[in-house]
Amino acid sequence: MARILHVEDDLDWRIIVARELEELGYNFIQFENLDEAKKIFNLDPSKFDCVICDGNLQEASDGLIWAEQLYTSNIKVLVISLNISDFMGFRLPFVDKRNFDGVSLEGAIKKFDTIINLRPDY
Repeated sequence: MARILHVEDDLDWRIIVARELEELGYNFIQFENLDEAKKIFNLDPSKFDCVICDGNLQEASDGLIWAEQLYTSNIKVLVISLNISDFMGFRLPFVDKRNFDGVSLEGAIKKFDTIINLRPDY
């Protein structure tokens, strides 16, 4: 069964994204700490079909840097962040928190759905 790994240090945003992913019918696991997310991901990257990551977690741009590493390794990754200026020099799929309404998240994930089946088997 396909799964999404979501890492976000802000509780409110974890709740918002969880609500949207649940409504869209996706399976996911969430982490508030980048180190813990990396640890679980690295145990078996094949368990995850997509990573959704905040751009700035414990340190400035640490989420962006990890997302870029995943992206260059052909892992499907989406960054959700407040500051589009953080993306200078990065080539990552991005959802802006300031304009977040669920539709933007759904649209970004659906781009991955055309490549892989992220929805659970019914």
